[in-house]
Amino acid sequence: MQSSELVELAAVVSRRGPSLLAGSDPQKVAGIEDYWAVSKCRFERWNRALGRMRRTEEPVFDIYPGTVRGLFEEMLGSEVLTRIWTATVTAYDRLHEADDNEIVVRSVFIGHLEMRQRLLQALWQGNGFESSDAVALNRLRRRAELWTDMLLAPLALGHSVDEFAFESERLRQFKRELDPATATLASNAADRAALLETSIRSAIGLAFNARSPNADLNAQLAASIIRAFAADQFDDCGVLRSLWMMRLASTADDTQRLLDELFRQETVRPGTTTHVRRFG
Repeated sequence: MQSSELVELAAVVSRRGPSLLAGSDPQKVAGIEDYWAVSKCRFERWNRALGRMRRTEEPVFDIYPGTVRGLFEEMLGSEVLTRIWTATVTAYDRLHEADDNEIVVRSVFIGHLEMRQRLLQALWQGNGFESSDAVALNRLRRRAELWTDMLLAPLALGHSVDEFAFESERLRQFKRELDPATATLASNAADRAALLETSIRSAIGLAFNARSPNADLNAQLAASIIRAFAADQFDDCGVLRSLWMMRLASTADDTQRLLDELFRQETVRPGTTTHVRRFG
């Protein structure tokens, strides 16, 4: 799954998140453990690649092929999805006066903030790419931030999500455009949210076009999010529908395999044993 598809999923979640929030029974959000495990595995891969870039080692990518630009696009696109999903799940828990799901997604969100700092540092240092590429990637970063604030607006109509925006005032402006009481467009909020999703999706493919080095984990992460929604929510979403069916057919062992990869790089001291807890 490529970076552009991650942002596309963020747009879909932005518009369809209320269907998850409308659930009457407080419960664990489906797929939340897989979401955590996949995210941690991807953080580990990102860390290894960024470490090699910093040390100017070749190749930056060994097992999972990719380019530096592809890596940065993947990190930027993933952050859009992470912020939208974290805001949605946090709103879900607050609605049901719970916090189990929020704790998990906030852990991933904090990890992304750390990755973001490393990405910005790499952009500033310019290791592994030309200065012109750094300018283009910084421009893409600003666009991704803008799209994040736009996609948070539908959720902000009924929930407090300012903490996940890049610019709170910009989010409030987008929110006013969707609010029937203040909107300038003569249409309902759902139609305006759909128009917002369509406009962003039309620009995503042009902005994110480099190959993602972790397409396998991207697909698994997207499938873990899609699992939280009913299947009919994605009947008109092409690749997202396929991901939902793929996730439906998977087994609980998926999470264990992800955890095995996550801890594979750890060195166990003599006389000790590392135990990996199974979920479920």
